[in-house]
Amino acid sequence: MRKKVTDERELKFRVWDRTNKEYVSYFDLKSMLDKMSSLNRYRLYCVEQCTGIKDSEGADIYESDIVEDTEKNVSLKLVYFQNGAFCLGECVLRIPDHLAPMQIPYDSKLRVVGNIHQNKNLLEDLVE
Repeated sequence: MRKKVTDERELKFRVWDRTNKEYVSYFDLKSMLDKMSSLNRYRLYCVEQCTGIKDSEGADIYESDIVEDTEKNVSLKLVYFQNGAFCLGECVLRIPDHLAPMQIPYDSKLRVVGNIHQNKNLLEDLVE
């Protein structure tokens, strides 16, 4: 009998409350989505998924994080999700169609330096 091989990893999310300007915690995503749905308030929250990759200091890397490469002298990059993959990009307001996304390699030496919600001052370094 063949053993079924699966790629199992924990799916983690964090939620930015746009009204209170803070991350909120829920014990599970279903409870949070049920609450958002019942209040019809999806646009008041920003749900961000964990990439499954840790930075050079052991912190989880999420969508909307701003990271730097600790090995290379590379400008700050935004973590975003596009076409089924977590990517790094330089444009925060809109990823141009002609810009090929750079997928995040698992062996990268990235360090989270902030996120687009709490560190708006870093956005100036990302927008060309």
